[in-house]
Amino acid sequence: MDAAPVGLGAFDRDGRWLRVNPALAALNARLASELLGRRPTEVHGERAHPVEAAVARVHETGVVERMEMGGTLRGEDRPRSFDITLYPAEDAVGIVAVDITERREVETELAEAHRRDQLMARAGHLLSTSLSVQETADLVARLCVPEIADWCFVELVREDGQIDRVAMAHRDPEKEQWIRAIEQRFPLDPDSPVGSPAVIRSGEPEVLDDIPDEMLQAAAQSPEHLEVLRAAGFRSMCIVPLTARGRTLGDIALATDAASGRRLSAETLPIARALADRCAVALDNAMAYHQRDVIALSLQGELLPRDLPPIPGLDIAVRYAAAGQGNDVGGDFYDVFPSEDGWQVIVGDVVGKGPVAAAVTGLARHTLRAAAAYEQSPRALLAQLNVALLAEEPGRRLASVACVRLAPAGDRVDLTISVAGHPLPLLVGTEGSVREVGRHGRLLGVERETLLEDAPATIGPGELLVLYTDGVIDARGPWGFFGEERLRALLSDCASDAPSRVVQRIESAVLAASAGRLRDDLAVVALRVRSPRS
Repeated sequence: MDAAPVGLGAFDRDGRWLRVNPALAALNARLASELLGRRPTEVHGERAHPVEAAVARVHETGVVERMEMGGTLRGEDRPRSFDITLYPAEDAVGIVAVDITERREVETELAEAHRRDQLMARAGHLLSTSLSVQETADLVARLCVPEIADWCFVELVREDGQIDRVAMAHRDPEKEQWIRAIEQRFPLDPDSPVGSPAVIRSGEPEVLDDIPDEMLQAAAQSPEHLEVLRAAGFRSMCIVPLTARGRTLGDIALATDAASGRRLSAETLPIARALADRCAVALDNAMAYHQRDVIALSLQGELLPRDLPPIPGLDIAVRYAAAGQGNDVGGDFYDVFPSEDGWQVIVGDVVGKGPVAAAVTGLARHTLRAAAAYEQSPRALLAQLNVALLAEEPGRRLASVACVRLAPAGDRVDLTISVAGHPLPLLVGTEGSVREVGRHGRLLGVERETLLEDAPATIGPGELLVLYTDGVIDARGPWGFFGEERLRALLSDCASDAPSRVVQRIESAVLAASAGRLRDDLAVVALRVRSPRS
């Protein structure tokens, strides 16, 4: 017994140590003489009460009991864990005690590593799906709370140097709403000597396992603000910078409060930094994507007419929708402008997307408008555009266009139609009939010979003319292509609708057929000759 490497001993019926081997005495951080004849609580205080209670139960029931105890031994700071087995013996209760501190530490480290890996995997998956700055910041805040901390703040630096708190989370939703209302009155001071502003300026993380009141005083902007900071109950904190491509975007601030009893420490820093690194990359990508989106939308707006000119005797409406996520300039375009003794209505589709499409769209619109100063025939306008496209890069700048010249003649409008590689316009009668007008011609930008024609037509009172791009009929979803037949049926059904209602119904139908996601841009122009009574 004395030579055993584990703690062995026995308790008498009064719960006093009867036998204690050297290993058991060492586990108690006492000499054997300090233990023999005494109860555990007489040596270790109330923390040893569970052992005494278990000894009494084993005496009474004769059933083996096993338990795990933890605590700090005399003269040590490191907490220890012990596996204790109590078993019945003749007129005694035997005890076997083993120090399992190292095993528990390894298990804790493995569990922490597993938890960290799971969190990083989850963070990587979620952040890779987000293209919005706000969505990315919200995801990070929700990932950290309550997994790592009680509080999480995501703060970003603006171009003017101010710091915006773009996302926050707390394990208690009511406290989160409270701090949201308060922080609007006390925005972050970018010159503050402590906290997030200091971390952003230095680019170095900061960890405090105990936040002193002096730090709150240094961060407070007023006595009222100080009271708010104290009321928040911050206990410990870990602030890590968000750095991407050598630029500090902001920071992630984590904190615990007294209610949870948790503390952040230097051990929190590796996981916080790993999360911040992933978050910074996602935010940098989201910012770049947002900037592209703004540029694309601005450019798209400049490529389309701001307003439609009023045309006497006609009601006209347009609809434009770009496919994708909004960060590419679409290739569809439309225009309505006056020409000598009439009006020109244009709908076109440039091959491709992005900067190249934008360049060709701008070229097409400006060429057609410039040519209209000396050419009245739609065929001649499209021929001029064909020359301009071939002059850029033969065979590389392609466009399909439908051009219609409107010439009001009393209660009707005479049409001259020329179509280059584009769907033919549709004329909708007052009774709901739908027919194509115009003749097909060759796509522009392919060859110098355009094979275009000017085809005449007339639109009477109450009749509707619809020009559209192939993004309408080529839209597809689970039920196949939208198709020309479905478009004709829709137009027949809305023969009496106002042009604004017609283009809205076409867009809604195409979106529904595409399961809410356009695969190609669409542009629609609808015009109707007013009836004499209107």
